[in-house]
Amino acid sequence: MKAVFCALFGCALICGVTRASSQELLIPSLTAGHPVNDYLQQQLNEALAITEDDYPSVRVIKVKLELVEERLLRNLNLAVTDVVWAVCSDERNQQYTPIAVPLMAGLFGYRLSIVRKHDARFDTLSTLEPLQKMIAAQASKWLDASILQNNGITVLPTGRYAAYRAIDHGLADFYPRSITEIEYEIVSSGFDSVKIAPHHALHYPMVFVLYVSKTNTALAERLRKGFQRIINNGRYSELLQQQSWFKQARQLLAGRQLIHLNNAHNTGECAAAVNNYPQILYKPNP
Repeated sequence: MKAVFCALFGCALICGVTRASSQELLIPSLTAGHPVNDYLQQQLNEALAITEDDYPSVRVIKVKLELVEERLLRNLNLAVTDVVWAVCSDERNQQYTPIAVPLMAGLFGYRLSIVRKHDARFDTLSTLEPLQKMIAAQASKWLDASILQNNGITVLPTGRYAAYRAIDHGLADFYPRSITEIEYEIVSSGFDSVKIAPHHALHYPMVFVLYVSKTNTALAERLRKGFQRIINNGRYSELLQQQSWFKQARQLLAGRQLIHLNNAHNTGECAAAVNNYPQILYKPNP
């Protein structure tokens, strides 16, 4: 939890707040209105609260940063923020310290496909081979693009919402999106010419975690203890079960044919986050 130098980054970035003590925790503001984001912050607050007997109380301050994931991560080493939520990858773990707990019960690795409404090819699609003959739209800066390519799928690099336009215009055939955000996002896209493919779901091991700076060992230790405690006392699962997006995700996934893909980025501590917490990972019914 280092000082932020306004001369370098601009006081506007931190909402006019200067850091008075080591008991302030700067977190990035997330996309407004998305219910998953409220859940992630509540989860963090509970991990902090349950460790207050061992560590000082912390005042959480939101930093107004609407940036891509890689830039948010770089802000850790610049002391602009103290934590960042991001997809876990072994490459990122070399530069930042992951709190290797799957924050969304592993659901972030389940992907449904956005397709054109009248594209009948997806009505019964249940294997990888047909997808390898199509074009997927995917944000070029996301790890998902390389995962799809490594599994033999041609990718049209684009942006998060520009991908909807690519589907609408026939430039790509499908756009895989996380089951935790697809319904919210498809409404926000403004395209009524697309739908969620009805029969299949892609799955690759991918976890959403918290990252801290390599130098912030005290915070990393505290967060590991905090998350372990809310897992052990059942609060992690209780909080998850209360979420409307979690209930919607389970309903969307029910009865779908899973197509499993490899994720070469899921090694080291990312793989450990999956292997060490089987009790909190969501497993769809076969």
